[in-house]
Amino acid sequence: QELKALINEKIGSYAMPEFITKKSDTKMVHLAIRPLCLAGFIWSLIARDYFDSIIYSPCPGFEFCGREVPSRTPTGKKPKFCSAACQKRIARHRRENRDPWRDKEERQRYEEQLRTAVLAARMAREEFKYGQPDETSLTPREAFSRALWGAGR
Repeated sequence: QELKALINEKIGSYAMPEFITKKSDTKMVHLAIRPLCLAGFIWSLIARDYFDSIIYSPCPGFEFCGREVPSRTPTGKKPKFCSAACQKRIARHRRENRDPWRDKEERQRYEEQLRTAVLAARMAREEFKYGQPDETSLTPREAFSRALWGAGR
């Protein structure tokens, strides 16, 4: 109760009520707090935080910006980041720190290992289904194609 009384007192000293219409074609009127100075603006933010139960949490890029994000902005939006610049900074950081292939040779080695694993798995499956396949007459490319696409191609 003391905090409510203090907020009311300060808002009364540094701000005034204002009736506003959000759309020009309607007669719906909203009551807003119009700060008279910087202190009024700060007290209106304190009042909004207290009465609207605004919660502040660290920005997803807190290690870069060190800021907190409110659960709702004064306009009612639910922000995910403290600013558009911070959102772009985080996206750039994630993009740059992905684990890409270091070079073409590494990627080729990985693809070759993958082909070998697929070939071995398909050959094992074929061997399990039909008995021992005779692969001695096939080149590695033919064996890979056979494993990849099946014996019918």
